Amino acid sequence: MLKRTDKKRNADSKWIWTARTDILSLMSENPCRLSILVLGLLIFPATEPAAQEIHGAAPSTATKSVPESRHIDPDMWEAVQKLGNGDGGEGIQASNKLLRSPRRAIPALLNGLDDPNKKVRRGALFILEEIGNPKVVPDIERKILQDEDFLVRAQAMSIIESFMTYDWFPILVRVIETDKATFCRRTAIGKLSYLYADKAVPILRKSLQDSDLGVRLTAARELGRHQDDAGYELAVQSLSHEDRRIREAATEALGYIGRKESLEMLRNIIAVADTRRDRGLVWEVIRSIQRIEFRYVPEAQKLAHLETAMRDPRPAVRDWASRELYAMDNGDAEALLKKIIAEPKHIGEREARRALQGISNRKKRSRNPFVRIPAELAELWRFRLILLAPLLGLFD
Repeated sequence: MLKRTDKKRNADSKWIWTARTDILSLMSENPCRLSILVLGLLIFPATEPAAQEIHGAAPSTATKSVPESRHIDPDMWEAVQKLGNGDGGEGIQASNKLLRSPRRAIPALLNGLDDPNKKVRRGALFILEEIGNPKVVPDIERKILQDEDFLVRAQAMSIIESFMTYDWFPILVRVIETDKATFCRRTAIGKLSYLYADKAVPILRKSLQDSDLGVRLTAARELGRHQDDAGYELAVQSLSHEDRRIREAATEALGYIGRKESLEMLRNIIAVADTRRDRGLVWEVIRSIQRIEFRYVPEAQKLAHLETAMRDPRPAVRDWASRELYAMDNGDAEALLKKIIAEPKHIGEREARRALQGISNRKKRSRNPFVRIPAELAELWRFRLILLAPLLGLFD
């Protein structure tokens, strides 16, 4: 029978994996006893000791050589290093190799989060998102708050949707209040608004006082998503700003705020804009006009309205319509996108394919078993199994 030498070890120790493996040998001794444990065994995450101790595996400073840790596979570490090669063939092959062996890859990926090459750090975050193991959450939080490169911090924030068993609200608020990079503050505002809509508005209103105008306009846009027009005057005033990017952000904010009186101002911008020099601004104005008009379309007619928009000769309109269909997140929208793709030479085929791919990726994330089963539930069943073990005669 099993010998538990250290009764003080917690449920995440190596003993758990050893017990899980050795219990299978009980089948030959007492099949009835084993059947009682089946439910507990199914709940156990299929992780090896190497994956369970990943947080202690990575040294504080990564080097190009394999780190001195028995938990890091040399082949996996070599693949992680190749993530710094960007989107070339080597980088893609390395990504595929890591995704095929997630358990072996995780320790190397976590070590890669401290690599001197910021491209390696960003690539490691991307792969960790695809794997979706909630055990890496502390490392993602550390990257959000402490990485020296603002793009790495933003990348870490961009993947938190795959780890929603953890409460990111206080982390995002901290970034909004303390991060020196305006890009990171804008990213955090967008994530906070999307993931925590029920309690985001007070933080968004506070962000209207941010020192950076771009951050303030991002807050105004996100308030508009929540039917709050507190940023309306700020957006109107910013339409005449000398910086084209600020004008684009103001236009986008007005589109989400959705006031009808904005339509005339936006149409006047198109009338005087240089369609070549101000192409980005014109696109944003067109999308904002469509967004405002769509807000007042009766619910029963919205799908037909989007179907018509997908045939519009203006790419900006089709781009907006495809995004709306993606956001609707229902079977009717998905069926319409498939219908458009199936129709020969449909003008909106490219936009429809992009939206349908986005829906497919969203479904893939929802099927991730690590996301679907809360960590607390797994811990509960581990604890129950440990309590039952003595009663079932697993220990002499």
